[in-house]
Amino acid sequence: MTHVRSGKQLYIQCPNEPGTFAKVGYVFANAGINIISMSAYGEGNKGYVWIVTENNQRSVDELRRLGYTVQENDVVLVEVENRPGTFAPIARILGDAHINIDNCYFTTQPTGGGTSLCVFHTANNRQALALLQQKNQEAPASAASQMRKAAVKKSAA
Repeated sequence: MTHVRSGKQLYIQCPNEPGTFAKVGYVFANAGINIISMSAYGEGNKGYVWIVTENNQRSVDELRRLGYTVQENDVVLVEVENRPGTFAPIARILGDAHINIDNCYFTTQPTGGGTSLCVFHTANNRQALALLQQKNQEAPASAASQMRKAAVKKSAA
């Protein structure tokens, strides 16, 4: 993990019909609000969107003006290297602490490299944030220890 912090996501309820996601998308485009991460699905005649933006308050105002139901929820934002295997340890840390992940989604670069943003909404965001921040601080010390052990083994060979 490269960075762990608290954040806010918007939960939007909208009609599940052709053109709705375009309308939602243009709310952000026309207001000049950058979408950081988003997940959406439709079920029956209802659509559901989870989204993190650079300006949630303005986003809420614009969406409500158009008649959408919007809630703002606390989330845990975790930046990780964009490579295979970075999600599993995070999920394990939370699972081992008996913290249920209610939903999660990611923003990644399809070609790999760089970082990915993982958005977690859990049963206990405060505990999840504290735990992941603690593990993130421990990780550099653990990595340095492993590098020292490898150097000792190499010099002994």
